[in-house]
Amino acid sequence: MRRILGAIAVASVLSLIVAGTAAAHGLNPHRLFLAGWECFNVEGLGVHCAEPGHHARTANIVFLVFDTDDPHSTDAPFAGTELLIRADLYHGQPCATDGGGTYHELDLTGDGVTDYFACHHYDTSG
Repeated sequence: MRRILGAIAVASVLSLIVAGTAAAHGLNPHRLFLAGWECFNVEGLGVHCAEPGHHARTANIVFLVFDTDDPHSTDAPFAGTELLIRADLYHGQPCATDGGGTYHELDLTGDGVTDYFACHHYDTSG
């Protein structure tokens, strides 16, 4: 539980830090891709970028999210962060955003089983 709360705190702080520096330093999906990050479009939610080394079964993943559908955009506005917690570590914690509700179930492998739970730290209302 302590690890999960720590991950939530880190994601919240990272969101604030990155939001403040994104415009000043030109943070964008293209630069992250060149630095080895994995960036991909999530239909209707924008481009999500994960640090190198994150893969299925990682305890938690923090994505930087951009308001674009182009994973190689050089001028996409930073939207916020998304925190994923592996399903076996999620125990009903509330999401600090998304209206204060619960995390959303994700089946990343397409096998019909929830792999992760997601909390969005940006406006997903479209």
